[in-house]
Amino acid sequence: TSLTTPADAGRLTRGMNTRLRRGKQYNQLRKNKTRRPLPNRTYVDPKRQAAVDKAVKAKYPNKIKFLRRIISLSYDPAHGKATPNSKREGYIGAALEAQKRLPGPITREKTGRSEFVDAKGQMWDVKGFNSNFAPKSGGFTLKKAVDKLKREFDGGEKVILDTRYLSRKDQRSLEGEIKNRRWEKNVIWFP
Repeated sequence: TSLTTPADAGRLTRGMNTRLRRGKQYNQLRKNKTRRPLPNRTYVDPKRQAAVDKAVKAKYPNKIKFLRRIISLSYDPAHGKATPNSKREGYIGAALEAQKRLPGPITREKTGRSEFVDAKGQMWDVKGFNSNFAPKSGGFTLKKAVDKLKREFDGGEKVILDTRYLSRKDQRSLEGEIKNRRWEKNVIWFP
């Protein structure tokens, strides 16, 4: 196209620079293989969270003891150290133990095959699914979630479901599928 005025030229180059910038950002995301999250759609049930907080305060009036318990459950033998995910798992285990929803004292499973072993010798694995990403980017799909749970149950483990990143709709669909398959006794919902 022919440019008639300097203003037309300025608009055209600004548009080109914006497109180039967007292209660079897109290529940077692809290069780093990062996932672009969807708007936050997660839901944490306030009643469940209040029950967790109340049980933790009752069992551990001193926060330092609760933090020590979390640290003792955070070391992940599969990675050889405490990772952010294993720290979350430690918190979940300590909170469920305080609520007496897991027979305690629980210990970290030594081989890394699952997360915890309760006082009865039952192995527990923590699973969390994420509604904040599109399914093609690793987000929640009911089929994938059910397949993961089935694999755990077939291996003799029970599952703690961390609902921190699940939307209310996805929680309900997963809960319905678990009830349909009669897996309720094998699952603990957290919080």
